[in-house]
Amino acid sequence: MIGATVAGRWRVVAPVGAGAVGAVWVAEDLQLGRRVALKILHAELAARPQAAERFRREALALARLRHPHAVHVYDHGDDGGRLWIAMELIEGTPLDALARAEGGRLAPARAVALLAPVLEVLEHAHGLGLVHRDLKPANVIVARAPDGAERPMVVDFGLAVLLDGGGDGDGAARLTLKGQMHGTPAYMPPEQCLGRAVDARSDLYAVGCCLYELLAGAPPFGDGDPAQVIAAQIHAVPVAPRRLEPPVVLPEALEEVLLASLAKLPSRRPESARAMREALLAAIAADGAERREAARGARRPRGEAAGAAAEGGGAGGAARAVGIVEAPGAAQGVATALSVAGFAVEALGSGFAGAGAGAELGAVVVVPSDAADPVAAAARWVRAGGPPVLLCGPEADVALMARAIEAGLYDFVALPLDAAELVRKVKRALEVRR
Repeated sequence: MIGATVAGRWRVVAPVGAGAVGAVWVAEDLQLGRRVALKILHAELAARPQAAERFRREALALARLRHPHAVHVYDHGDDGGRLWIAMELIEGTPLDALARAEGGRLAPARAVALLAPVLEVLEHAHGLGLVHRDLKPANVIVARAPDGAERPMVVDFGLAVLLDGGGDGDGAARLTLKGQMHGTPAYMPPEQCLGRAVDARSDLYAVGCCLYELLAGAPPFGDGDPAQVIAAQIHAVPVAPRRLEPPVVLPEALEEVLLASLAKLPSRRPESARAMREALLAAIAADGAERREAARGARRPRGEAAGAAAEGGGAGGAARAVGIVEAPGAAQGVATALSVAGFAVEALGSGFAGAGAGAELGAVVVVPSDAADPVAAAARWVRAGGPPVLLCGPEADVALMARAIEAGLYDFVALPLDAAELVRKVKRALEVRR
């Protein structure tokens, strides 16, 4: 294939890899002068009408999947029986290789920060009626933005299938492909191992296997003999990380979410990708808050520590009140967006001094302008038992997200502002506050 031209437009440059469905090549776009990833369906599959139709549907579905952490599809076609899809070329390090380079195990906050964008992609895909079915660390490429920030990218939707109805957003709907087993055994849910219909919660099981591997150094049932791994996926109960030898000590809430995602019955897993992401982030944030409060308590006299805890526990005030801290010149439309949505907005000043202000408010939104360290600026407003703090700041990357959740921030809203996203996250923060 090297040097061959596909559809008169894509000149094959180098191989990327091959799987059960097709092979992926680096190709040059002769019209636009850019490099792309060119996926070509295996010839024996292209000759089968059902497989060819699934490949076509994959291209159409992925063309609708526009998310900053998912590979983008440019075009697809048939070149004399050779079926192809031209996609964005992602250059980076697979998540499993990244974990190995860092000793095989990642800190809980870092592992969650790397997988949170993956769950965002799945939430978006599931809303379109698309189920990945082959989520694994090798299919998450950690790329580098021009500024050096890490960006996890979900790639290879080669085994993705559409929910019946073509994307009505019903995560419980059944899939058209039944009685066939496809995927990677170490990350496959029991229903997929049995060749049964899968749904959106099947992807959450795969994310759970990925998270287990990042935290413990290996998937819950290993990655050895496929038959043995499949049997374990169907029948065995995963060992809680804290019971491994040596034990992997995690925040209790994080371990609960992890083990729930690995439930044999889909109905016992988190109800959605969004629910799983929020639960993971909340577990990390709560653990960080507990650690900080324990450290403060160790440094303060007992009476002073008790008084501070009581003061924080009394926060809450008006359920729909939102305090805003804006750096000078940070006119990003946050106050307007929240006011239009019906929130009572109160300005808390034009700086980040005075962490005690606004304790009676339901939520605090911090909007840094050119802050040298936006996380530190927002973290000044975090108080044990106090209102949740959302940081509006530069476009998020993994390192920033990890630091944010370690600092106890509830969530992150990237700028330029998406008003709908801001309102949605503030509402969720207030619900948690209640």
